[in-house]
Amino acid sequence: MEHGHMTRNKLNSLISNPVTFEIPLTEGVGKELPKIVVENDLINLISNIKYRLPSRIVKRRKTKAENILSIFENDLVRAGPLSLIQGSRESILRDINNFINNKNPIEFLILAVPFKAPNPLKVSHAECDLGEVAFILRLSEITRLIKEIYNPGAKFLVLSEGLSLFDIMGVSKKEAVEYREQIKKLVKELNLEKQIIILDLLEDATSKFINFQESFNVNLLRIKKEFKDGKKEILKQVEQVLPTIFLSINTREFSTDEVVKIYTMNSPAAKKLKRTA
Repeated sequence: MEHGHMTRNKLNSLISNPVTFEIPLTEGVGKELPKIVVENDLINLISNIKYRLPSRIVKRRKTKAENILSIFENDLVRAGPLSLIQGSRESILRDINNFINNKNPIEFLILAVPFKAPNPLKVSHAECDLGEVAFILRLSEITRLIKEIYNPGAKFLVLSEGLSLFDIMGVSKKEAVEYREQIKKLVKELNLEKQIIILDLLEDATSKFINFQESFNVNLLRIKKEFKDGKKEILKQVEQVLPTIFLSINTREFSTDEVVKIYTMNSPAAKKLKRTA
């Protein structure tokens, strides 16, 4: 990101003092780092940010759908391994072509932005900050690149998981709702309401499915049974989501030193050290 004419003093006003101890959780090594925090003039800061994805990331292929898919295959956009896209390539292209054939904007659905992780080692506040701004601008840039390929463009439907997960993670409903509304405000201030639509998974999606709760309960019982029986597929799925849950549960009631001790003991670096000891 380029910060335009933003002065050093202005940027410094949006950086909080470091907490006593912050830890790169993937390494298990402690280090003090400043954090960007939300301020009343965050919106003013946004107007000074210039962020663009280069047009060169679009690979010119035979069809518009393939050109669009190439955006998501690029390292600047893709977060996971390329194999995740390649394994579903034909299905994704078919869905994109369905929108193109009907001359409609292409719709992408994302589960995201539930609330700030209530973990002081990850973030020291509950409000939106420049992380959310970067997320929104990234989605906006993807829609811009798609519109250069396909004129009706695209839009992202972002399903907030806040009301579905707040009680599991030890966050208040009020905090989850306020966070979601802050995201909506950022989208509005950036004039991106047509490209990025913030919805709620519980209020706007699951509530529209017939017998959703009944189906959910049935599947939950099935998963519990398969986990208890040691079914490999379920065990693998649980193992994949545990790191995210482990880093997202509410640890605010504990002191920073206590949390540091727990996470360092369970970090990959600490486990490796134990194995070699």
